[in-house]
Amino acid sequence: MPDPYEIPLQEYEQAIFGEEQNINIVKNYKWHTGLATDMPPPHVPRLILHEFEIANSNLWSGLNRSGVMLIRDNPYAGMYVAEPTMRRFILPYLSDFTWKASVTWAPSEAGGNGDEKKGNAIQRKIDAFKDGVKSAIQFGQGASELFNSSTAFVENTAERWQGTDVQPVSTKFSLINTNSNPESWMKNYRFCQYLKAACLHDQRNTTKASPPPIYTLLIPGMIYSPACYISGLEIKQKGSVMPLNVLLRLTDEKAPALKPPYEPETYQEIYIPDSWEIKIDFKWLVIPSRQTQIYGMNTMRWKVPAITNAWGDEAKDEMYGFYDLREEFGIQGAENAALYYEQSNAKLFDMKNATQKEAKGALTDG
Repeated sequence: MPDPYEIPLQEYEQAIFGEEQNINIVKNYKWHTGLATDMPPPHVPRLILHEFEIANSNLWSGLNRSGVMLIRDNPYAGMYVAEPTMRRFILPYLSDFTWKASVTWAPSEAGGNGDEKKGNAIQRKIDAFKDGVKSAIQFGQGASELFNSSTAFVENTAERWQGTDVQPVSTKFSLINTNSNPESWMKNYRFCQYLKAACLHDQRNTTKASPPPIYTLLIPGMIYSPACYISGLEIKQKGSVMPLNVLLRLTDEKAPALKPPYEPETYQEIYIPDSWEIKIDFKWLVIPSRQTQIYGMNTMRWKVPAITNAWGDEAKDEMYGFYDLREEFGIQGAENAALYYEQSNAKLFDMKNATQKEAKGALTDG
């Protein structure tokens, strides 16, 4: 650690994850108690994050964006200037939430199109008309036979679309330590420590700080966001909790090496529960649109990048490579999926004409 008062997230991740770029909870962590063939990774809904650290101030982003807009037809180009940490996080998406949007229309205001003087004049005429109608109604109240008691004054006004609020997503899952080993305990512990750091800023000196990271978010076939952030994080200890040094006495396995200064100096300072329950909330940094949603669903078409470097280059998502189920899980994952039917004697969703061997072919062909 070259400077004890500066901790870039990429440097911290290098210390706890090593050279691993795909932090794949679905595939490589113990987050459920069943066998691998009971819940093979390709069957699990996934939430995929690509991580970036903000590289410049909002002022620089604005200047960069004004120049990028002149030469690109991407309406989101240069909104956020950031550099990738080169890590992708793949989390289980265990939620019944798919989509919630609130659309708002409201009466338009006179003069709202930019012509203030003309708008004020129109508004004065409208007010005068309303006053005249009000006076006429008051005058006519004495002649009740001319009015039906059920009548009312109703003014129809045009309304303008105010916006669409799309609810961000959350995910909740557990990292399980029971019936596991010290290596798995530390891997789970380190991921929890990473999440804590990902919600905090880097105080670089007395006045300068780097904000928490931002992400692109994809739930395949459901939701895509070209820029979002972790808005809420909750980590709970479940079951019994013991210091790691006590647990190590109960096993003959080799203790994992600690990594000071990013981790405690002794195992006694690390507490391991039966499991950690993790809940992560996200919020959008780009208002969802047809472009972000429709183009984002096709992982071979990153058409609407909002995160670029200081020179306005193409989306840094491309540096990770396109997301591909076969690349993520490999042939072995597909074979595990095929074994689901053979070992559990059941077909996924009880589909009459589809076996897992056919699913294997779909995953491995072309």
